[in-house]
Amino acid sequence: MSSGRDELSRRPERVIILDADDPMTEIYGRFVWQEEHDRVVDAVRLQAYAEGYEAGRNAALSAPVQVSWRRRRTLRDRIRLTLALLLALFVLLMLPVIFL
Repeated sequence: MSSGRDELSRRPERVIILDADDPMTEIYGRFVWQEEHDRVVDAVRLQAYAEGYEAGRNAALSAPVQVSWRRRRTLRDRIRLTLALLLALFVLLMLPVIFL
């Protein structure tokens, strides 16, 4: 860990960057070292993940769970239901004949 800090402190603060097409032209602006950029992006990514996880967890715990299952009846299901109803009707109509 300390070697990483030593490496960061040894970096120059002013860096001259030249244009690849015209090496005599300097490029001005704010530049960031790749390692620093990666470190900051990782920290922000972890923080955003933790915030999103906590928000999702809170939303899941606060909302009641309601499951609804809808299924359309297929042709086979309708045929089976019709046959079951016809059998039940037949049994009900045969009861007076059997017991009389």
